[in-house]
Amino acid sequence: GSFVRNEVINASLFIFNRDVSTSEYFFDLSFMHALVDQNGYNYDAVNSWTGDTNIFTKKYLHFSVVFNKRHVHFVVHVAERLILTYDFLDVKPTVIASVILRFLCDEFILSHNKEPPLQPLLLNDFSINDWRFENAFSSNFLEIDPVDSGVFLLKIVELLRLPTHDFASLSKDNVPEFRAALTATLLEF
Repeated sequence: GSFVRNEVINASLFIFNRDVSTSEYFFDLSFMHALVDQNGYNYDAVNSWTGDTNIFTKKYLHFSVVFNKRHVHFVVHVAERLILTYDFLDVKPTVIASVILRFLCDEFILSHNKEPPLQPLLLNDFSINDWRFENAFSSNFLEIDPVDSGVFLLKIVELLRLPTHDFASLSKDNVPEFRAALTATLLEF
């Protein structure tokens, strides 16, 4: 089981996307399951996922996934051509980062069929070789129970949306506090 159900995480990410003026775009947990199905990589399954939004006008793209029974968060820094993984165990899930990169390549190619964006594009060309992958945390930054990985995923997203990212506040000792704050936030909706 998990303290935070995937539906709660998806609803939270959906709320973040409602502010279309933001420089961020959030893909929910079901995105990766649609992109990679039982037959392998399937761009057609997510081709219309972003609608009229040209994701290359966004500074950051957020991908939340379930990997090895725990939640892991990826942030694409578009202009820097960087895919940053927020994974406490530092297992370097480069397979997922590579799938995200392949999606970005396909989306870049097909984005020319969309309406011209109102904001300027942060990428004018795309080469897979120009991208790099990094983990935001050092090896075994924090040992957490996989049951609480959803709580930590939402806390990471919350911290990333602040001007400064105080990851030192992340501790398994703070899990009860994070759970209480999350419950209070959910009750507001």
